[in-house]
Amino acid sequence: MDAVTVGEREAPRPGVRRWWSRLGGSDVLALGLLGVGLLLLAVGLVPEHDAAATVRRIAPLLVFLFAVLILAELAARAEFFDVLAARMAGLARGSYPALFGLSVGLATLTTLVLNLDTTAVLLTPVMIAMAVRAGIAPLPLAMTTVWLANTASLLLPVSNLTNLLAAERVGLTVLRFAERMALPQVAALLATAARLWLLYWRPGARWPPCSGWNAAARPTSPSAGPGSSGPAPSPPPSPSPPR
Repeated sequence: MDAVTVGEREAPRPGVRRWWSRLGGSDVLALGLLGVGLLLLAVGLVPEHDAAATVRRIAPLLVFLFAVLILAELAARAEFFDVLAARMAGLARGSYPALFGLSVGLATLTTLVLNLDTTAVLLTPVMIAMAVRAGIAPLPLAMTTVWLANTASLLLPVSNLTNLLAAERVGLTVLRFAERMALPQVAALLATAARLWLLYWRPGARWPPCSGWNAAARPTSPSAGPGSSGPAPSPPPSPSPPR
């Protein structure tokens, strides 16, 4: 009985196991590097004054980044991006050029304000799910968010962790940094939008082909299921077909 009790005490708690199972490869690598750094500091291979100076320099940046990540996670749990994607599809009214402009604007704004990781990790799946529900090709929406997660992250320090480090190193305030990066950001957005339209959004480049706008929202008939032997009834004409 005592041996069983000791074994149960030594076993990891379920909460710890769940926490560890949720870690990805990059998380494990980061924890390993942190452990190596602390070990080097403990044995004296890293000078204490250098480590303290580095921590003082990056601590405010990390706190700010942590706050932004929490805000992004709260927005995702509140389905904020889902609501925006659904409203965006409704505002487009069956027009691919309108949907393209709205997608570029949403991905750009999310990247600028919440950082590129939010756009790539949280917004991309929402856009793909919205495309599936609307019955349109998901690839143009996915590529728009992935590309703009990178090229729309130049304007503000919060948009990219590299920007935070660079702004602190060169001693620029947020406004001064944005002033310096405004023209490069506009050029990057225009070039990205042009390439996205030519490769994924223009007529003939949308893949996979879709049957029609907002097809998922139309009522379906049981006879149109996978086991149906007859053709599905024609959907009612849409006042704003994709063009």
